[in-house]
Amino acid sequence: MLPRPIKGPFPDIEYNSPNAWTPRQRFILTAAPPLIGGVMKLLYRTCSVEIRHPEVWESVQREHGRIIVAFWHETLLLALWVHRNIGQHTLTSLSFDGELAARACRCFGLYAVRGSSSRGALAAVRQMERVLEHGGTVGFTLDGPRGPRREAKAGAASLAIKTGVPIIPCALSAAPCWRLRSWDRMMVPKPFSRIVCVYGAPIAPPKETTASARDLQRQTQESLNALHDPLES
Repeated sequence: MLPRPIKGPFPDIEYNSPNAWTPRQRFILTAAPPLIGGVMKLLYRTCSVEIRHPEVWESVQREHGRIIVAFWHETLLLALWVHRNIGQHTLTSLSFDGELAARACRCFGLYAVRGSSSRGALAAVRQMERVLEHGGTVGFTLDGPRGPRREAKAGAASLAIKTGVPIIPCALSAAPCWRLRSWDRMMVPKPFSRIVCVYGAPIAPPKETTASARDLQRQTQESLNALHDPLES
C-alpha cells in the first residue's frame, strides 16, 4: 500500500468558490456529498485493490518530498479510492458542479484547488505550486474536464517544469465495471470487482521552454496510454 501522510489543508490555499449559491443549491451541496461519499465507500469496500509498483511513488516522495500524479478522467472515481486520506490536491472548476465535486472529494480526504481552463486557470496553477512547496501531492486528470478523451492537456507538464517535480503516470482499471455514456466513458466499479492501479516510471521535466513543455505533455500521454494497454487487453 501507499504511504499515507496527511498533507493539508494549507492556510494559503483557496479551497472555496467565490460564487453565491441559491437556497436549492446550498441544500444540494450540504446533503449530496456525504450521501454520494457514503454510497461510494460501501461499494468500494466490497472491492479488492492491487497496487503495482508502489516503489515508484515511494522513490519520488523520498527524493523530492512531493508528487505530481497523472491519470485519465475516466479513472477519477477509482483514483479517489486508491489515493484516499493522503491529502492529495486536485483541481475543480468554480461552477456549481465543481463545488459539488470538491465537497465529494473531501469525503475521501482529498482537497480541491479551485479554477479551470476557462476561469481562474493562472491562479489555480500558482496555488498548485504552493501545494507542492508545502510538500503536498497533486493529482491531475490529464484530459479533464471536457476532453477530448485520452488527449493530455498542458497543466501537469507546465507544473512539473515550473517546480522540477517529475510526473508519475497512473493507470487504473476495474473489472467488472460499468461505463457511463459520458465523453470520457467514466468507469464505475461493480460490487466485488478488482481494482488495479499501476504506476509507471517517473517522467522528469526538461528545461522550461515551450517546445519541451509540449514534449513532456506528449510523453506523459504516451506513457499513460501504454500503461492502460495491458489492463484493457
